[in-house]
Amino acid sequence: MNKKISGFGMVRSGVYENVVVEGCGFASGDICVNHIKVAGAFKGKSIWNTLDICVEGVSQIEATDFADKLIIKGAAKIDRPNENFIRFLGTGAITAQAFECNHFHLTGKCHIHKLKADEIHILEDNNHKSKKAQQSVAEQIYCKKLIAYHLKAKKIVAQEVQLHGICEIDTLICEKAELCDPECKVKNYISK
Repeated sequence: MNKKISGFGMVRSGVYENVVVEGCGFASGDICVNHIKVAGAFKGKSIWNTLDICVEGVSQIEATDFADKLIIKGAAKIDRPNENFIRFLGTGAITAQAFECNHFHLTGKCHIHKLKADEIHILEDNNHKSKKAQQSVAEQIYCKKLIAYHLKAKKIVAQEVQLHGICEIDTLICEKAELCDPECKVKNYISK
């Protein structure tokens, strides 16, 4: 079953192949969907069995799991993501309490309490002039490789780190760290 919302509408609990929201929509309960695309605004409680979620507008999802990828081209808030998905590709902003995947690639900013991935790229969005306005915030980051612009973090544990722009790191535990700009500040550096 497919569902398309062009104006304002609701997605009822159930199983769907594709859900497309081009206007403003919400899910009334749990939905199982292979592909969901949000080009407008969407609010959902629980989205399960998803192969991919593409958000080109604004989305708030309370709980979800991902089999393959999450693509954000706008803004998304995910309260309880499952840690089974592989790739996150984003342009814009994402907010989450905990976020875990294999590859995390964001051009924009994030506000995540705990971020864990093999490889993390948090790149600057050249469409914004204020560097401070696009600063990403993470309490804890665990990864093998991190490349980040304008990052504020309490603790980073990694094998290789490359920091650019205005970065404020409380504790960095790392084998190889490269601070590429004089604005990068690390209070406590511990070499593995």
